[in-house]
Amino acid sequence: MTAKKRILFLLPQLKQGGAERVVLNLIKGIDRTRFMPCIAWFHGKVIYPFSELKDIPLFPLNKRNGFDLKVMAAIYSIIRSENIKLVNPHHFMPLFYAFPACKWSKAKIVYTEHSIWEVAQITGLWRMMSQFLLRKTDGVVGVSPEIAKFLKKKYGLPERRVHAVSNGIDTHLFAPNNASNAFRKAIGLDEHDIAIGMTGNFRKVKNHALLIDAFSLVSSQSPEARLVLIGQGFPGDTENTEKDIHALIQNSGLEEKVMLLGYRDDVHRVLQCLDIFCLTSFREGLPLSLLEAMACGLPVVGTNVEGIRIVIDSGRNGFLVNPYDSAGLATTLMSLLSDKRLRERMGKEGRKDAVKYYSLTCFSGQYNQLFASLL
Repeated sequence: MTAKKRILFLLPQLKQGGAERVVLNLIKGIDRTRFMPCIAWFHGKVIYPFSELKDIPLFPLNKRNGFDLKVMAAIYSIIRSENIKLVNPHHFMPLFYAFPACKWSKAKIVYTEHSIWEVAQITGLWRMMSQFLLRKTDGVVGVSPEIAKFLKKKYGLPERRVHAVSNGIDTHLFAPNNASNAFRKAIGLDEHDIAIGMTGNFRKVKNHALLIDAFSLVSSQSPEARLVLIGQGFPGDTENTEKDIHALIQNSGLEEKVMLLGYRDDVHRVLQCLDIFCLTSFREGLPLSLLEAMACGLPVVGTNVEGIRIVIDSGRNGFLVNPYDSAGLATTLMSLLSDKRLRERMGKEGRKDAVKYYSLTCFSGQYNQLFASLL
């Protein structure tokens, strides 16, 4: 029997962010008859749901601030001791630290990038460095066609080495289902409430303030409207907006109409309680939260920015709005609140798209094929 090839996924940290959830979905869908996944990360402790991965080797690297040569040595040691055949770093700094260890050990390296914005910020000497690294990796993955195209153009990469693998979700877990009244009440919703929801950690990039401002206008005209926010801020994060958003809710007199649910490990059940999903980010890669809402059969409203406009076909499965236009967002939300048939029609279209383009089977299948082609 052929031994399973070990693959090391490398992350900056283990938070409940997009890259971390992509890796979790990858592990969920990876072909365990051929591959054995492992995870290493730079900063922080093991947290849920990573703490539940009992059969997955976990390697904290405890990276210090600034350049840390010991981390490169540690990655090399893990590759050698665990017989790692391929390393999959997510984001640029994990690539930078993994690259020498892979070349020394002859392990393959496949880099996954989650954001056009992150790549666009790399300039000067770091741009030259990233160009060198990407041209020497065995494969480069963009989590959407937009990102893959941008990487090819910016770094002049050959077509055969750049892959667009759209993020995938579990469309069996995230599926339309009528939530029980008991569960709706448990999260603060009554039977006749019409619920608008958003999933996203409290960071500036998520632009929660736009949604709060718009919902204040909506609430004044539709007493039955409720807003459900799933997510949290992280201590020490300079982009953390949780306190500011709580204050904005209070100052707007919306405490009784906004449900702040924090981190949830049952997001699919909460989404099944909603009537409309909204994502107000200033920028995205390919947001899992949006795909999950569509898979649950919800009409979606998103800002007209990269990563969101590639998913929302405005007028068919949802609507696109300006990321600075709270009045326009309020008008759009009101049109959905007042028209149940429109919500149902758009929700059905979104569900079709999620199953057709963003299923876990399609996503993990492409990664499995890529890893197998290199090993």
